[in-house]
Amino acid sequence: SSFEKIVANIDRVLSETEAEVQLRVHLAPETLANFSEVLEFFRSRGWTDHPRVVIYGSTLYAKNSEGKVRSTVPNDHLARELSAFTRRYQNVYSCPSEFHATVALRPVFTDGTRFELRGVYCSANTASYIFAPDGAVYSCWESVGQDCSRIGTYDGPEGLVIDLEQATRWFHRSIATLEECQRCAYALACGGGCAQYAEYNTGSLYKPFCDHFQQVFRHTLAENLELFLQTGRSKLGSPKAVVRE
Repeated sequence: SSFEKIVANIDRVLSETEAEVQLRVHLAPETLANFSEVLEFFRSRGWTDHPRVVIYGSTLYAKNSEGKVRSTVPNDHLARELSAFTRRYQNVYSCPSEFHATVALRPVFTDGTRFELRGVYCSANTASYIFAPDGAVYSCWESVGQDCSRIGTYDGPEGLVIDLEQATRWFHRSIATLEECQRCAYALACGGGCAQYAEYNTGSLYKPFCDHFQQVFRHTLAENLELFLQTGRSKLGSPKAVVRE
């Protein structure tokens, strides 16, 4: 089966290379209860607490009749519901926002320095070029095949052709160009959220897609602080880490 092939390939990558593997578990209301079963399978393969494996849940996003996007399970709900499972392992997270927040907070616990700042949400806004089978180049893997993120072509008689206007529209999006983000205390940790989902919901890339980031960040900070006080480390941190005064 395709699942067995994926499992075999993950094992091969971990045994034959030094690459990091990220495992994304899609979750919907009807599958949320199965997360523990999936983690148990991952544990049996030796993937939980593996230093080169990151495991995270991810809500499914659905479009309504108007083309607007909503999460089937809000990220803050995932963070609360899956906390009992994610706290058991150093490399398991409830949602992408929790993982990103933990990465950002890592220097605070390991070095006593400021958390990592991010002016953009993902590589779709920092020059991501996705060469798709249809011969087009896209900036966002979420909308491959759609005109909204097509920034060029590569299989025509002229070879690679980039639509500079469209590419600029995508690559100039940052919290500096999102008015709402300039007034948000979480902007430099969030990065403005998914540009494509923002466009689906508002008609513009230059609007934020918050996706409950504030609630998830507070939850993640509290959990990492509790773990640090108990063990002397946070997730992704060193057990020898000392916070400088």
